[in-house]
Amino acid sequence: MALAFALACSPGAKSPEEARARLRSALERGEAAAVFDLLDQETRWSIESTWKYHQRCLRLIEENYPPEEQGRAAGRFLDADRPAAFLAAYDARYQVLAGLRPRLGALAPGDFAIEKNKRWGYTGLRAQWGDIKQRASKDAETVERNATAYEREARTEERR
Repeated sequence: MALAFALACSPGAKSPEEARARLRSALERGEAAAVFDLLDQETRWSIESTWKYHQRCLRLIEENYPPEEQGRAAGRFLDADRPAAFLAAYDARYQVLAGLRPRLGALAPGDFAIEKNKRWGYTGLRAQWGDIKQRASKDAETVERNATAYEREARTEERR
């Protein structure tokens, strides 16, 4: 009985039709964080990676950038406690889910993929989040280079 309850309450859907209905419901309620659990694994991984890049950038900026540069540099990144909350914050800023709402009625079973856990996830945001992840990776490389330069500059100033 407990297993059946756990499966019934777990994220994901048991069919493409259920996944579409849950996706529609989450979007209609404006709950972007709930959409996270309805996405396929590859898309969730891209969102998780992007979230980690943002978290790393924020930490590096706070630790290494001069105080007068921190606000401007950190303003490009979003802070969230988990990937689903990150998706909600990202959507609030960039409206990435807005384009999905008008297409909901046309979604077909082929727009969903079954995963190892036998749950269906929406695949239509894979490419977009793959691109977002790549940009975040490049941003992280830039922040890391800048943090290293600021750290080196601070050490040089300390020696003077």
